[in-house]
Amino acid sequence: MKRVGMKPDASCYAYLMQAYRHADKFKEVELLFEEMELNRIHPIESIFGIRIACFAKQKDLSSALRVAQCMKNYHLQPNEHIATLLLSGVKETLNLEILNAILDFIKKEKIKFNQIIYNSLIHCYSILKDSSKVEELLQEMKEAGFERDQFSWSSAISCFSSSPSLVVSAYEEMMKEKEEKEGDGETHLTSSMCDTVVSSYLSLGDHRNAFEV
Repeated sequence: MKRVGMKPDASCYAYLMQAYRHADKFKEVELLFEEMELNRIHPIESIFGIRIACFAKQKDLSSALRVAQCMKNYHLQPNEHIATLLLSGVKETLNLEILNAILDFIKKEKIKFNQIIYNSLIHCYSILKDSSKVEELLQEMKEAGFERDQFSWSSAISCFSSSPSLVVSAYEEMMKEKEEKEGDGETHLTSSMCDTVVSSYLSLGDHRNAFEV
């Protein structure tokens, strides 16, 4: 474009950055952003998403979060897509401190929670075995009117596996929700969930319910 006297705009830079991202050339993505800054080209939202995805791929979640936090300097508001990108990166690093920082960021920026964000948070906290946070998020999800689907319950039951009473409580609440939807819900027991629930009932001495599962 420069050869024919045309000045590239933010969309052009976004296209090039995306190509570099898919080629795993993350340094080039940041160099292009620096070039935009020098040329005083105002970045668009997708550029921040690409940069966050690049840092997440490199498991550098501190830098990814810093990029998201800088968006307002360019009069851009972080949204659900940005939050989802950050949480996708956490699944690879499983760092409780950075996960808490991202959750604080989402709340501070008043990003609207959706089912994907809730499920991502529950999944991450589940792997980190933070059962109290998983319980809190499940309750928030219910109060916000979002469906707690198979992914939600599978993550929660996995997290609660060392506490039979929590597993049984989660399972019974899951089944109650399914019955209220007259069987139309998308919640089904996976083999892993089934094993955990049966073991939990047996640990509590409830052989009848263990057999019925």
